[in-house]
Amino acid sequence: MTHTTIKPTARLTGPRVVLRPLERRDLPLTREWRNENRAWFFDGRVITDDMHQAWFAGYLQRSNDIVFVIHRSGDDEHPVGQIALYDIEQTAGTAECGRLIIGPRDARGAGFASEAIRLVADWAFGTLGLSEVVAHVRDTNMASLRAFVHAGFAHRATRGTTVVLCARATVPPTPEG
Repeated sequence: MTHTTIKPTARLTGPRVVLRPLERRDLPLTREWRNENRAWFFDGRVITDDMHQAWFAGYLQRSNDIVFVIHRSGDDEHPVGQIALYDIEQTAGTAECGRLIIGPRDARGAGFASEAIRLVADWAFGTLGLSEVVAHVRDTNMASLRAFVHAGFAHRATRGTTVVLCARATVPPTPEG
């Protein structure tokens, strides 16, 4: 399998959303969203600015982690969320999709999350050549569970309060040749 540069510079575009790589200028907004929605994350701590800046510095060094900022198509000025593909293991052909937030209340329930999940999964399968993407979601986070199922992920297991969902490439990656 050919190694692909993990952190893209290009955008992922769907009918209603555009995903672009996270930039330093996004950090105040993404930190605000994370802190407002701590109940849905496995780590419930409030994130300080210093913590977020330290996380971002480490993130920039990781080649197996990409965070996208979600925008409505045609509106580059007002992000509506974030989503990530991380723990990318190109040799194993796997990754995890998560860190999903739709921030503004008026953007929730509009299908932006499902479309973003599909775009990230399609990128993982098509561009990165992965064969499987999993998601770990709290069993009480019904909106995220619905979004992942609507995006084509299937229930794999429940472990305590964590639901594990999985999507697989519909066409296996072709070997180099």
